[in-house]
Amino acid sequence: MFDLRSGDELCFVVNSTTQQEDELSFGDVMPDQAFLGCKINPTTATATSSTTTATQKQRFVEFGVDQGGETEKKNELDIMKNERRDHERRRRNEMANLYASLRTLLPFECIKGKRSISDHIHEAVNYIEHKKKNIRDLKMRRDQLMERSELSETPNHSVMVNAETRGVEILISTCSKNRRFRISTVFVELMETGLNVVAWVTTEANGKFIHKIQAEVLS
Repeated sequence: MFDLRSGDELCFVVNSTTQQEDELSFGDVMPDQAFLGCKINPTTATATSSTTTATQKQRFVEFGVDQGGETEKKNELDIMKNERRDHERRRRNEMANLYASLRTLLPFECIKGKRSISDHIHEAVNYIEHKKKNIRDLKMRRDQLMERSELSETPNHSVMVNAETRGVEILISTCSKNRRFRISTVFVELMETGLNVVAWVTTEANGKFIHKIQAEVLS
């Protein structure tokens, strides 16, 4: 306030009551409780901090366990992959060796101009079938030669033919150690010449077989 006194002196007077009211009004407007939102309670802050730290530690531990499990599983998968790779490598090497051995067994004419493995296998199958047929033919030829040689062996065989009224009587003597002689071949020869076998008797004496055959002319 301004106060004009005698002597025209201007004095500035401070009203203590007004100042106190202003201070009280400011206190009423901005109390200490207004700053509670900005203040930190030490007890609550400590508990919250401890809980957060424990949670973080638990997460770190869980993360470490998960990482350890994943690493172990990855190592097992790598080991299995390596084993499968080694097994496949060994299998291919064995197959390559087998194919190489097969090529060495086939004649040059069979594999000439053919490079693929499938062609070699196909030619091997044909070659095996061809060899089987040759073996069968050779066996048949051998049996025929053996039968002819048995009939032509005079030291071990002797044949005597006696004429009868209605036919012939044939006496065949063979060595008892010779098991290759087949009487059936004699029957076939007689039938082809027009004779029918009506009786046949075989006896053994002095280390020999004596075959007595009676045959008649076919009517």
